[in-house]
Amino acid sequence: MKKQLSIFALTLAASASISFAANASDKPAEPAAAKETETIIIRYVDPYKVLAGLDQWKDKTDIIQKEIDTRAKNIENMKRSGQTKQEQMQNMRGTASDNALEKIQKEIMQLSNEIRIEEEALQNFAQNAMQKAQMEILQSIEEANAVIAKERGIDLVQAGPVLFASAKIDITQDVVALMNEQYTRKKLAKAPAPKETTKLAKTDDKTVKA
Repeated sequence: MKKQLSIFALTLAASASISFAANASDKPAEPAAAKETETIIIRYVDPYKVLAGLDQWKDKTDIIQKEIDTRAKNIENMKRSGQTKQEQMQNMRGTASDNALEKIQKEIMQLSNEIRIEEEALQNFAQNAMQKAQMEILQSIEEANAVIAKERGIDLVQAGPVLFASAKIDITQDVVALMNEQYTRKKLAKAPAPKETTKLAKTDDKTVKA
């Protein structure tokens, strides 16, 4: 699945020049003023390196992977149960009634359908969960780019594949540092306050609160 990033850019408005023509009989026309040269500041961000360095991305993918592992383990248990029923049916042949054989065969078929449904659900979950996580992170990357660009007077931030980007214009690690700092602050803000405990200290025969 090819990952894509939108390009964050701040463009400068070009000023339009208006020439005023004077009557030739009154005074000669003045030469047009030279246009001022504006310097555009460009910086580069590698979104994949940003993802690799983000604590937020690691936490998100860990949560997704745990859910995937749990579902996969459940499917494996279902498959083992189906295998056990298959062996039971083989052992029952020649001794069990037709009704008993038909019953266990229906159970095997039902379990097989449930396994197929769970496998499809797992595949859809893995794909959708990763896509959602990526979109959320990419939005955060764009917001971090905007913050840095505003602070440093950057006009354009190029993200994604480029033919060449000098190290002096690469702000990838700056974006990583800012986003990790923001994420840490959010986690600390959401963390429950520690419970106050009353400590007891003994002095000779008396017990007092410390």
